[in-house]
Amino acid sequence: MNLSLSISFYPYFSLPPSLPPPLSLSLCFLSSLTTSLLNAFIHSLPLVSSPGLFPWSLPLVSSPGLFPWSLPLVSSPGLFPWSPSGLFPWSPSGLFPWSPSGLFPWSPSGLFPWSPSGLFPWSPSGLFPWSPSGLFPWSPSGLFPWSPSGLFPWSPGLVPWSPSGLVSLLPRLSAFHLSLPLCSNMPLRLSLQADFSELLGLKDYMGVMMFITFAERVVPVSDQRVHVTEELFDEVEVVVYQPKLQGGDTELRRAVIYLHGGGWCLGSARMGPYDLLARQMVMDLNSVVVSVEYRLAPEHHFPVPYEDVYRAVKHFLQSGVLAQYSVDPGRIAVSGDSAGGNLAAAVSQQLQQDPEQQLQLKVQALLYPVLQALDLNTPSYQQNQNMPILPRTLMVRFWSEYFTSDKTFFRAMMTNTHNSPDSAALLKFVNWSAFLPESYRGKYNYSAPVVALSVGGVGSDGPSRSIADPRASPLLVPDAVLRSLPKAYVLTCEYDVLRDDGVMYAARLRRAGVEVTHEHYAGGFHGALMFTMWPTDFLIGRTMTENLIRWLQHNL
Repeated sequence: MNLSLSISFYPYFSLPPSLPPPLSLSLCFLSSLTTSLLNAFIHSLPLVSSPGLFPWSLPLVSSPGLFPWSLPLVSSPGLFPWSPSGLFPWSPSGLFPWSPSGLFPWSPSGLFPWSPSGLFPWSPSGLFPWSPSGLFPWSPSGLFPWSPSGLFPWSPGLVPWSPSGLVSLLPRLSAFHLSLPLCSNMPLRLSLQADFSELLGLKDYMGVMMFITFAERVVPVSDQRVHVTEELFDEVEVVVYQPKLQGGDTELRRAVIYLHGGGWCLGSARMGPYDLLARQMVMDLNSVVVSVEYRLAPEHHFPVPYEDVYRAVKHFLQSGVLAQYSVDPGRIAVSGDSAGGNLAAAVSQQLQQDPEQQLQLKVQALLYPVLQALDLNTPSYQQNQNMPILPRTLMVRFWSEYFTSDKTFFRAMMTNTHNSPDSAALLKFVNWSAFLPESYRGKYNYSAPVVALSVGGVGSDGPSRSIADPRASPLLVPDAVLRSLPKAYVLTCEYDVLRDDGVMYAARLRRAGVEVTHEHYAGGFHGALMFTMWPTDFLIGRTMTENLIRWLQHNL
């Protein structure tokens, strides 16, 4: 007699509601597939209520069976005497001969042959192949792929910014997640962690922020096409990139002096994106590139970073030095991004006013430069005050740290009440209602910054005077100074607190008669030129680099 038997495993595959939807669907599918296969298999077997099909089969009924040695009325069911289910002689569950659970022959759980849990073949937990916990492939705990503890992706511990998970004892490590370029909010979150660390007295603000520089630092080395050396120009560290000489090559080359960004407090000529940019300029322009490693604030306040750059540039512009590197004296550019753009603009101005300087720059290329500290409420500062990469708070902090470690000055700058009588007379040069085209003003109305007699007890010889120094704020010079400047390339980005600085400088240069190429990226953001290496090789970063090099090819 054939009996119909149906088995359902759904009760055993009830899923907790907290499982991620992809995992829930995968397990439901697995449950359904297993159930269907088992039912199809079982329905193909005739189940006979009468014993005696095999001499050692234990019967279910009292009939003595078909063979004389069948034992009647024994409680063990099935077709085979030593199988609990009676379907296979050597399977505990009776579904498969050599599987403990009876679902698969060599799987402990019976779901997959070589998986301890039976969910995935090589995963200890069976959820993901190479994850100890089975939740994420490369996370020890399986909760997040790159977190040692698995609780937060950027934290070894229990809270996102704490290595131990209890408090921020090692702020640099706690901020590691912000070095991951995939997180567009990196510097903003790192800035918050730096605030917290400084509040607890564990590490100074810029000490924490400096992790960005450490995370992307490389050792510049020569390759098949580029010769790299690290040298001192008037006691200032520089990295020099040169094309490798070919036999009989005596042609004089272009030269680009490059100044890295980082708010005067961070960054290095030895960071990966700057190293890559220098190599591209060497190969595409057949040029020598001098990348300056100037000293940083807050250890070295203004004017030390500027003076380092100025000394290095003047050293390079000596005839004997140019001859050493086979550089054409009439084809030298200075360029920089962000704070480097500030230094490049300031150096261009000061070289023109230096009576001892004979050789001059041919062009200047300023990439989303920061150019003034008098008005920190321009439309772009307001529009992009919470923009990732460079929010207003971080930019104001860079400015204040450049001048002083006095936190009262930072607080005054945050409220735009940091101007003193020394700087008040120069506010006309940053009046964005006069220099900013209508399309950049948006919904904002101009209001002149407040002028205070003193700022947090800081005297006239302190930062209040420094912000009026054109070496710190190149936008503050009169038109007479601008007229003598070299041809300029100014790059600005829509999503950048510094957008209006660059736009106003380009407008003022043009009014003064300087030839200017202003390239504005409507979809651009501050720091985009740094996103040119895996895993953040962004199209906008490559496009900016290509356009910069193309302009230098045509104008240098």
